[in-house]
Parts: sequence; C-alpha cells; structure tokens
Amino acid sequence: MKDITESDGLLDLLSELSQLTESSYTAHKGFSSPEAGYAFNRLVERLGVSVRDPAENVYYLATRTAQSSAIRCGIELGFFQLVPEGESSMSAEDLAVASGADVVLVERLMRTLAACGVFVEVGESVYAHNQLSRAFCNENNRNMFQQMYDFVGKGAYVLPTFLKQNNWKNPESYEQSAINLGLNITQAGFWEWLSADSARQTLFNSGMQSRPNAIHVANLYNFEDQLNPSLENDDVAVVDIGGGRGHALIEIREAFPNLRGRLVLQDQDAVINDAIRQGLPSYIEPQATSFFEENPVRNARAYYYRRVFHDWSDPIAVKILSSTAGVLGPHSRILIADICMPPCDAAWSMAVQDLNMMVLSGIERTECQWLSLLDKAGLKLTKLWRSNGSNHVVLEARRKDDLSDSLIV
Repeated sequence: MKDITESDGLLDLLSELSQLTESSYTAHKGFSSPEAGYAFNRLVERLGVSVRDPAENVYYLATRTAQSSAIRCGIELGFFQLVPEGESSMSAEDLAVASGADVVLVERLMRTLAACGVFVEVGESVYAHNQLSRAFCNENNRNMFQQMYDFVGKGAYVLPTFLKQNNWKNPESYEQSAINLGLNITQAGFWEWLSADSARQTLFNSGMQSRPNAIHVANLYNFEDQLNPSLENDDVAVVDIGGGRGHALIEIREAFPNLRGRLVLQDQDAVINDAIRQGLPSYIEPQATSFFEENPVRNARAYYYRRVFHDWSDPIAVKILSSTAGVLGPHSRILIADICMPPCDAAWSMAVQDLNMMVLSGIERTECQWLSLLDKAGLKLTKLWRSNGSNHVVLEARRKDDLSDSLIV
C-alpha cells in the first residue's frame, strides 16, 4: 500500500472509494454489507488525513478535546432539546434566553459545534439540527457522551502521567488505575465510586444502552437449540452476570420464546434496584450479588457474560471466571459475548476502545489472549461463534477437566 502522503496517494484513495461505492452501495439500500461500510469509513478517514498537511493533521488531533468540550457544554445547557427537531431553526439569542446562558457564550459554542458538523448554521447566529445533532436528542446517547467525558475522559487525560508513574508497565491494578487518578478516587475502585452515587449510576447505565457496538447475542447463539435438550421448566436456563438492566435477557426471551427454564439477572445491588425501577419484566428473576463471590446459582445451563471482561485485567478476570467455574454442572457452560480484537489492522474504533479500557486497567483481547485467559481459569474453549461484518464473538467454555478437545467454528 502506498503512503497517502505521496503525490499519487490521494488519487489512489479516490479510486478505491469510487470502486467500493460502485460495487457495494445503492441509494435505496445503502452498503451491501457491514464490512463494506467499515471499509468505506476507513478510506474516508485516510482521505481526510491525505488532504491536510502534516502540521495541520497534528493540530486537528490536538484540538479534538475542544470539540468534545463544546458538545459537553451543549448537553449541559440543553441545546439539543431546545433546537426544534424538525426543519425549524433557532437563533442564538433565543437559545440564550431558553438556556439561561450568555448570548455571546451561546454564539461561540454553537459556532464551534456547527463548524464541527454538529448542528448546521442556516444564517447568522441561527441554527438547525442535522443528522449528527439529532443523535444527541436521544437521552441515552447524551448520557453516553456525558459519562465518557466526565468519567473515562478524566482518566484518559491523565493516562500518560499515570503510565509514567507506573514505569510504563501494562496496568493491571484495579485500585491503582488512571481513572482513579483522574477522578481522585482514593478509597475504592471505579465501580464502587460509581455505585455510591445513584445519579452517576443511572447516568452510566443509560449511556451503556446507547453503545453502537452492542453485541446482540441472539444473532450469534441459538439458545433454544443449545440449551433446551437438557432443560426442564424449573431449571435455570441463563444467568446473566453483570447484566445491568436486563436488556440481554429480554432480547433472548423475545428471540427464543420457546426456551425452557428460568432467567436470572445478577448485578450489584444499586444496578438491580435501578433495573427494577426501570420496569424489569416479571419473567426475569433479579438477584443482587458480586461476581467476585461464588455464584449463588448452581448448575444453570448457561452463565452469560456480555462485555464484562474488558473492564478487568487478566488476574482479576480469572477471579471472576473462577467464581462461576466452581458451580458448573455437567450440562453447564460459560458464554462470553464480547469483542475479539484482530491480530493486526484493527479498526480505529476498536483500538481507541482498548485505550479507553486501559484507563480502567482493562483490556480488549485478541483470540490468543481469550484462550490464555480461559486456560488460567481452568476452562477450555468448546466453540466460538463469529458475527459477520464485525469483531463480535460468543465464546463457549467448559471446565478443562470435563473435556478433551475443543471445537472452533
């Protein structure tokens, strides 16, 4: 591949974009596959780099924090709800009156947002929604941005300082992490700090519902085919460990209405209470517990973890897995719905997500790292289901002592 800073690099990129558009895109259906859409986005990102000179690229990267700050101010002042969602517009003066902010401040914030593609400036100091700003009309999306900025962002900002203090070692300590340094958490870890304040916990839980990379396990794992043969109605079919508000169990029930057995939701007490307040369905049994302690449900058919382990380093993740491995019965399996980092050429979003997890001393794992983690916990991979067009996977594991060979499909 030619360097995009070469004189013919731009023409090569434009040619690739044209070919990809002609072969994979229609105005009616969009891209023919998720892979084609991802490839197009990566080419567009490279194109943006190619049309800026080196110093401008450095400045572009250095000033992304200003854009995030403007969005965070807009969330706090309610700009996204105040500007009419239709084709109507709103002046900076009216926004100032409605939000209680100084009109000059509003003009400066909205000018920055419009210049960055969030809102459109339809006249002098007059603004309307566009596709990107409308995304922030969704409360979960706003809360996701806010918790990333207010929580994870504080840790990301001090990450270089933290790593230098840690002698540039890969972080593994939960109590001594970049996010603890950034948020000045001294008496506990991040999750205890989060659950100690109901407003913070609710904000975080809401934001997690917005994530565009949510893993829809029902598309990858057929719970009826895999679990029903050994299930009776009184058995526990699925224990969703660290399952938040129960969205995964709801998805499983809707996708597999003939699945026998009971569904159990496990999480911290504050999270379970929040799930109940939000209207947890009656067919889900809530259970407040810690996944560091031995699981109180024995011999369930499936113990399910969705996007749990990226929060934790290997030593801690082994403890979490071991707390469940000890209660597995002869028909039990552990299901891990997560992301599998490619061994090379990772997408920007995945690489940056791994750095976000580094802030918490967590990690996004490659397939080799997943196998190593399971092995350390006395488990063995029996199957691995991969999604088309993304790096989402479901890993099925059982105790090594009960198995001889693994099958990867």
